Amino acid sequence: MASPSPRGGVRLLLCAAMAMAGCGDAETASPEAAVTSEAVDTAPPVSAETASAETELASAAPDEVPDRPLLGALDYATTIYAKPSDKSARLGYLRVGAKVPRSEEPVSKRGCKGGWYQIEPQGFVCVGKSATLDMDDPLLRAASVRPHRDRPMPYRYGFVRSVLPLYLRVPTAQQQHKSEFKLGDHLEWFREHKEEIQSADLGAYDVAVDAQGRALPGKALGELGRDKNSSEMSLGELFGGHSDDDPWPFWLRDGERLIPNISGFDVPDYAVFADRARRHTGLAFVGTFNTDEHYLGRRFAITTDLRLAPTSKVKPDSGSPWHGVELGDDWPLPIAFVARRGAQSYLIEDGEARSAKPLKRRSVHKLTGKVHRVDGEKYVQLEGGRWAKKDMLALVLTPSKWPRPAKKNEKWVQVNIGEQTLTLWEGKKPVFATMVSTGRPQFGDWKETTAS
Repeated sequence: MASPSPRGGVRLLLCAAMAMAGCGDAETASPEAAVTSEAVDTAPPVSAETASAETELASAAPDEVPDRPLLGALDYATTIYAKPSDKSARLGYLRVGAKVPRSEEPVSKRGCKGGWYQIEPQGFVCVGKSATLDMDDPLLRAASVRPHRDRPMPYRYGFVRSVLPLYLRVPTAQQQHKSEFKLGDHLEWFREHKEEIQSADLGAYDVAVDAQGRALPGKALGELGRDKNSSEMSLGELFGGHSDDDPWPFWLRDGERLIPNISGFDVPDYAVFADRARRHTGLAFVGTFNTDEHYLGRRFAITTDLRLAPTSKVKPDSGSPWHGVELGDDWPLPIAFVARRGAQSYLIEDGEARSAKPLKRRSVHKLTGKVHRVDGEKYVQLEGGRWAKKDMLALVLTPSKWPRPAKKNEKWVQVNIGEQTLTLWEGKKPVFATMVSTGRPQFGDWKETTAS
């Protein structure tokens, strides 16, 4: 689960950032030159109890809870506090549209006119601009599509192909031409290439999983049984809808928007759009609808913050089916993922590194623990005797110092910012590892950059 952060991003709550130092320097492999790890800039790891509670907070959004009073989230990220005070610790957030069981009466009204309500499984939320007790609130109804927790991916996704406005209302033809540079040229090109750019390959969304989200053994990619896979879906379904002919949402009527802008990008009420999405931006969708000639006949996809993306500028995407590796007897630490394209394995003889074989990007390899330096370049040894350049790999290492959850034999999560890897641990036993992307600035200030 993520914790609230300033607009423009969500900071990962997995703050167990174990930054590892690189391999030791040596001309020949020796115990001193073994692959080691040092805890640098380390934040407290997330224990099993904390992670469990946080996960429950994130998922406590039932569509209907009979005979129970509910609280609904109205902000894109409605904060949950540890106590009925905005000065207390933040436990997490509720995504807009979430509904959770609450106390019958407010536990306090101090600093909150609408009252602080205790919610399940834990925490307190202030009723007001960010939360409501009215289950018929238009914004709550508009955000009624919840994440799919029984599927590999919670939403349908797409990547922006060309800079686009994120519209707040359905724009007329005139408004679109005013908002989008050389739109006529784009639409002409789109009509000629629509089929090739608006299909989706099989991906993460097409992995068969059980109700808990675990991959089912023996199932091929795309073998989903009753559900359609990405190659079988209509365009409307690829953009988060039920069909190609879904109706307009109730909150868009005659060019007007009947709900507030919750994107965090503040604009005047008369504004047609709120910010633009740049090329290669990933967007998550909860619905889609088509328009007639008055609106240039374009399809719009509804984002999770209830803005509209013209789909002629979006390529639907099903996510990468790549995943990490379960650790154990077959895969003991240390291991390495090939993180970059163009990686090679090498033979090192007489102080020279000679290219041997290419290494497939994202492939995983066992390490011997030995390192070597040739012409200032650091190499690590793969099982089998060949070597690979350290800067082409993402290493998964045993910590040189154990955090408290490991010593108490608890479950905990290790995020190595330097290596860009994530490892799940049970005490001092590693059980799973994968690569992550925590933000390009890595150790930069997350308040000022995209670092985590």
